[in-house]
Amino acid sequence: MPKITVTNTKGLVQAAGSGGIKVVHASVSGSAGVEGVRVAGGGASGFLHMVQGSATIEDSVAIVDITDLIPAGSTVLCGVVEMTTASVGGTSRDITSVGTINDTDCLSGTIALDYQAVGSQLLSPIALFGATDDNSDNALPVRVTLAGSVGTQTTDGVVRVSLLCVTAATTEG
Repeated sequence: MPKITVTNTKGLVQAAGSGGIKVVHASVSGSAGVEGVRVAGGGASGFLHMVQGSATIEDSVAIVDITDLIPAGSTVLCGVVEMTTASVGGTSRDITSVGTINDTDCLSGTIALDYQAVGSQLLSPIALFGATDDNSDNALPVRVTLAGSVGTQTTDGVVRVSLLCVTAATTEG
């Protein structure tokens, strides 16, 4: 089977070799420009797509929110949290959970990702969003929680969260 890539800039491109189908959309980031693999029928449609957001974690905070990362009407299937810039100095701190404001570990369960090293942790949601996180009409922020001594680092860390989502829509297009 040939490799097939579909992009919003080149359209359908076939290459020699073996592989599958890859869909790439340049504007997919956060809740803006929700695109991806689209499935439609019966007056409804849905998109399978990636969303991604980053935040600087100042050395004095124990939580950081990535605003409106989960698009309205979405279900998170899986993802990854990454320390893209490690914090330098001070005592050891870990990212201990990733979730929403009302359920701080719903995307990760309990984890221990070192804040002072570049690294990543796979995310597998352990719960659907509860009534307090109703995202049928509004995007949801993602909350990253840390544990350990605060206020001793000399360089702030940067965290990135990437999520594979299914987003529902009420009309076909």
